[in-house]
Amino acid sequence: MTSASPAAPAQAITLKAGPYGVLRVAASPDLATGALRCRVDGVRVAGVFTLVPAFAREEVDPTTTKLTAYYGDGTPSTSSGYDDVPERPVINCTVTLWGATTFDALKARGGARTPYALGVHIHRSDPGRGFTEAPTRTQYHAVAILATLATHWLQRPDLNELRLAAARHTIHHERYLDRVQREIAGLRDEITQTQREITHLRARHGRMQQLLNPTIPAPDHASSRHP
Repeated sequence: MTSASPAAPAQAITLKAGPYGVLRVAASPDLATGALRCRVDGVRVAGVFTLVPAFAREEVDPTTTKLTAYYGDGTPSTSSGYDDVPERPVINCTVTLWGATTFDALKARGGARTPYALGVHIHRSDPGRGFTEAPTRTQYHAVAILATLATHWLQRPDLNELRLAAARHTIHHERYLDRVQREIAGLRDEITQTQREITHLRARHGRMQQLLNPTIPAPDHASSRHP
Protein backbone atom coordinates (compact mmCIF):
# COMPACT_ATOMS: atom_id res chain seq x y z
CA MET A 1 0.00 0.00 0.00
CA THR A 2 1.17 3.48 -0.85
CA SER A 3 0.85 5.75 2.12
CA ALA A 4 0.33 9.43 1.69
CA SER A 5 3.47 11.54 1.36
CA PRO A 6 3.86 14.61 3.53
CA ALA A 7 0.98 16.80 2.38
CA ALA A 8 0.19 20.48 2.59
CA PRO A 9 -1.73 21.62 5.65
CA ALA A 10 -5.36 20.56 5.54
CA GLN A 11 -7.81 23.11 4.19
CA ALA A 12 -11.14 23.21 6.00
CA ILE A 13 -14.00 23.47 3.51
CA THR A 14 -17.75 23.01 3.62
CA LEU A 15 -19.55 21.31 0.75
CA LYS A 16 -23.22 20.62 0.14
CA ALA A 17 -24.13 17.03 -0.76
CA GLY A 18 -27.73 17.62 -1.79
CA PRO A 19 -30.26 15.77 0.35
CA TYR A 20 -27.43 14.27 2.41
CA GLY A 21 -26.63 17.59 4.01
CA VAL A 22 -23.40 19.45 4.56
CA LEU A 23 -19.99 17.83 4.43
CA ARG A 24 -17.22 19.24 6.56
CA VAL A 25 -14.03 18.35 4.72
CA ALA A 26 -10.38 18.67 5.66
CA ALA A 27 -8.68 18.55 2.25
CA SER A 28 -4.91 17.86 2.12
CA PRO A 29 -3.27 17.96 -1.33
CA ASP A 30 -0.12 15.91 -1.84
CA LEU A 31 1.90 17.55 -4.61
CA ALA A 32 4.37 14.65 -4.67
CA THR A 33 1.80 12.01 -5.68
CA GLY A 34 -1.15 14.10 -6.86
CA ALA A 35 -3.47 12.62 -4.22
CA LEU A 36 -6.06 14.71 -2.44
CA ARG A 37 -6.82 13.37 1.02
CA CYS A 38 -10.32 14.32 2.14
CA ARG A 39 -11.31 13.68 5.73
CA VAL A 40 -15.10 13.89 5.64
CA ASP A 41 -17.46 14.47 8.53
CA GLY A 42 -21.13 14.88 7.80
CA VAL A 43 -24.62 13.59 8.40
CA ARG A 44 -24.22 9.83 8.89
CA VAL A 45 -20.75 9.69 7.32
CA ALA A 46 -17.22 9.87 8.70
CA GLY A 47 -13.87 8.82 7.28
CA VAL A 48 -11.26 9.52 4.63
CA PHE A 49 -11.66 9.54 0.85
CA THR A 50 -8.36 9.69 -1.05
CA LEU A 51 -8.81 11.10 -4.55
CA VAL A 52 -6.16 10.28 -7.16
CA PRO A 53 -6.17 11.21 -10.88
CA ALA A 54 -6.71 8.07 -12.96
CA PHE A 55 -5.02 7.25 -16.26
CA ALA A 56 -5.54 4.77 -19.06
CA ARG A 57 -3.07 1.90 -19.29
CA GLU A 58 -1.92 3.09 -22.72
CA GLU A 59 -1.56 6.80 -21.98
CA VAL A 60 -0.75 9.11 -19.08
CA ASP A 61 -2.77 12.24 -19.82
CA PRO A 62 -2.08 15.12 -17.39
CA THR A 63 -5.43 16.68 -18.37
CA THR A 64 -7.43 13.64 -17.25
CA THR A 65 -10.81 14.16 -15.62
CA LYS A 66 -10.95 10.57 -14.36
CA LEU A 67 -10.61 9.98 -10.64
CA THR A 68 -10.03 6.96 -8.46
CA ALA A 69 -11.50 7.42 -5.00
CA TYR A 70 -9.86 5.11 -2.46
CA TYR A 71 -11.86 4.45 0.67
CA GLY A 72 -9.51 5.24 3.54
CA ASP A 73 -6.19 6.93 4.10
CA GLY A 74 -4.01 5.21 1.51
CA THR A 75 -3.83 3.85 -2.04
CA PRO A 76 -3.29 0.07 -2.04
CA SER A 77 -1.63 -1.30 -5.18
CA THR A 78 -3.76 -4.48 -5.05
CA SER A 79 -7.24 -5.32 -3.79
CA SER A 80 -5.75 -7.56 -1.10
CA GLY A 81 -4.60 -4.42 0.70
CA TYR A 82 -8.01 -2.75 0.93
CA ASP A 83 -8.84 -4.39 4.24
CA ASP A 84 -5.80 -2.79 5.87
CA VAL A 85 -6.47 0.82 4.88
CA PRO A 86 -7.07 2.95 7.98
CA GLU A 87 -9.92 5.40 8.43
CA ARG A 88 -12.23 3.90 5.84
CA PRO A 89 -15.51 5.84 5.57
CA VAL A 90 -18.45 4.60 7.60
CA ILE A 91 -21.98 5.46 6.44
CA ASN A 92 -25.04 5.31 8.67
CA CYS A 93 -22.78 4.24 11.55
CA THR A 94 -22.81 0.64 10.30
CA VAL A 95 -21.59 0.30 6.70
CA THR A 96 -17.84 0.53 6.08
CA LEU A 97 -16.94 1.25 2.46
CA TRP A 98 -14.42 -1.09 0.85
CA GLY A 99 -12.03 -0.76 -2.06
CA ALA A 100 -11.89 2.03 -4.59
CA THR A 101 -14.09 3.53 -7.29
CA THR A 102 -12.99 5.04 -10.61
CA PHE A 103 -15.24 7.46 -12.49
CA ASP A 104 -15.26 10.60 -14.62
CA ALA A 105 -15.47 13.76 -12.54
CA LEU A 106 -17.13 15.56 -15.46
CA LYS A 107 -20.17 13.30 -15.01
CA ALA A 108 -20.33 14.36 -11.39
CA ARG A 109 -20.11 18.02 -12.32
CA GLY A 110 -22.83 17.40 -14.89
CA GLY A 111 -25.24 16.23 -12.19
CA ALA A 112 -24.75 12.46 -11.99
CA ARG A 113 -25.99 11.43 -8.56
CA THR A 114 -26.87 7.76 -8.95
CA PRO A 115 -24.57 4.73 -9.25
CA TYR A 116 -25.82 4.13 -12.81
CA ALA A 117 -25.35 7.73 -13.92
CA LEU A 118 -21.85 7.92 -12.44
CA GLY A 119 -20.99 4.45 -13.75
CA VAL A 120 -19.89 2.96 -10.44
CA HIS A 121 -20.48 0.07 -8.06
CA ILE A 122 -20.03 0.68 -4.35
CA HIS A 123 -18.84 -2.12 -2.08
CA ARG A 124 -18.85 -2.58 1.67
CA SER A 125 -16.74 -4.67 4.02
CA ASP A 126 -18.20 -8.07 4.81
CA PRO A 127 -16.56 -10.04 7.65
CA GLY A 128 -17.63 -13.34 6.13
CA ARG A 129 -16.77 -12.73 2.48
CA GLY A 130 -14.31 -9.85 2.57
CA PHE A 131 -16.58 -7.48 0.68
CA THR A 132 -19.99 -7.35 -0.94
CA GLU A 133 -22.18 -4.87 -2.77
CA ALA A 134 -23.36 -2.09 -0.51
CA PRO A 135 -27.09 -1.61 0.19
CA THR A 136 -28.87 0.57 -2.36
CA ARG A 137 -29.39 3.49 0.03
CA THR A 138 -25.74 3.38 1.03
CA GLN A 139 -24.69 3.42 -2.61
CA TYR A 140 -26.77 6.52 -3.30
CA HIS A 141 -25.34 8.22 -0.22
CA ALA A 142 -21.77 7.30 -1.23
CA VAL A 143 -22.31 8.50 -4.80
CA ALA A 144 -23.58 11.86 -3.54
CA ILE A 145 -20.38 12.23 -1.50
CA LEU A 146 -18.13 11.12 -4.38
CA ALA A 147 -19.83 13.50 -6.80
CA THR A 148 -19.56 16.39 -4.35
CA LEU A 149 -15.86 15.76 -3.73
CA ALA A 150 -15.17 15.29 -7.46
CA THR A 151 -16.87 18.57 -8.32
CA HIS A 152 -14.74 20.30 -5.70
CA TRP A 153 -11.63 18.60 -7.16
CA LEU A 154 -12.38 20.02 -10.62
CA GLN A 155 -12.71 23.51 -9.16
CA ARG A 156 -9.51 23.49 -7.13
CA PRO A 157 -6.87 26.09 -8.08
CA ASP A 158 -4.16 23.42 -7.75
CA LEU A 159 -5.96 20.93 -10.04
CA ASN A 160 -3.32 21.05 -12.78
CA GLU A 161 -0.54 20.65 -10.22
CA LEU A 162 -2.24 17.59 -8.75
CA ARG A 163 -2.77 16.00 -12.17
CA LEU A 164 0.79 16.67 -13.29
CA ALA A 165 2.19 15.29 -10.04
CA ALA A 166 0.03 12.19 -10.40
CA ALA A 167 1.15 11.71 -14.01
CA ARG A 168 4.82 11.86 -13.05
CA HIS A 169 4.28 9.58 -10.06
CA THR A 170 2.40 7.05 -12.20
CA ILE A 171 5.03 7.02 -14.96
CA HIS A 172 7.73 6.38 -12.38
CA HIS A 173 5.99 3.82 -10.19
CA GLU A 174 4.01 1.95 -12.85
CA ARG A 175 7.11 1.60 -15.06
CA TYR A 176 5.35 3.13 -18.06
CA LEU A 177 8.65 3.89 -19.82
CA ASP A 178 9.81 0.27 -19.58
CA ARG A 179 6.45 -0.91 -20.92
CA VAL A 180 6.61 1.45 -23.90
CA GLN A 181 10.20 0.44 -24.65
CA ARG A 182 9.13 -3.21 -24.71
CA GLU A 183 6.30 -2.38 -27.09
CA ILE A 184 8.71 -0.48 -29.38
CA ALA A 185 11.14 -3.41 -29.39
CA GLY A 186 8.32 -5.80 -30.24
CA LEU A 187 7.18 -3.63 -33.15
CA ARG A 188 10.75 -3.39 -34.46
CA ASP A 189 10.98 -7.19 -34.46
CA GLU A 190 7.69 -7.36 -36.37
CA ILE A 191 8.94 -4.80 -38.90
CA THR A 192 12.15 -6.77 -39.46
CA GLN A 193 10.20 -9.99 -39.99
CA THR A 194 7.76 -8.24 -42.34
CA GLN A 195 10.61 -6.82 -44.40
CA ARG A 196 12.08 -10.31 -44.77
CA GLU A 197 8.73 -11.68 -45.90
CA ILE A 198 8.35 -8.86 -48.44
CA THR A 199 11.82 -9.59 -49.86
CA HIS A 200 10.97 -13.29 -50.13
CA LEU A 201 7.62 -12.58 -51.86
CA ARG A 202 9.21 -10.19 -54.33
CA ALA A 203 11.71 -12.86 -55.28
CA ARG A 204 8.92 -15.41 -55.81
CA HIS A 205 7.04 -12.87 -57.90
CA GLY A 206 10.12 -12.26 -60.02
CA ARG A 207 10.71 -15.97 -60.61
CA MET A 208 7.13 -16.47 -61.78
CA GLN A 209 7.39 -13.47 -64.10
CA GLN A 210 10.62 -14.89 -65.54
CA LEU A 211 8.91 -18.22 -66.23
CA LEU A 212 6.16 -16.45 -68.16
CA ASN A 213 8.59 -14.22 -70.02
CA PRO A 214 12.11 -15.62 -70.32
CA THR A 215 13.38 -12.27 -71.58
CA ILE A 216 12.99 -10.91 -68.03
CA PRO A 217 16.25 -11.36 -66.09
CA ALA A 218 15.99 -14.08 -63.44
CA PRO A 219 15.86 -12.78 -59.86
CA ASP A 220 18.74 -13.21 -57.48
CA HIS A 221 17.87 -16.43 -55.63
CA ALA A 222 20.07 -15.51 -52.71
CA SER A 223 17.91 -12.48 -51.94
CA SER A 224 14.85 -14.68 -51.35
CA ARG A 225 16.41 -16.89 -48.73
CA HIS A 226 15.49 -16.42 -45.09
CA PRO A 227 18.45 -15.62 -42.87
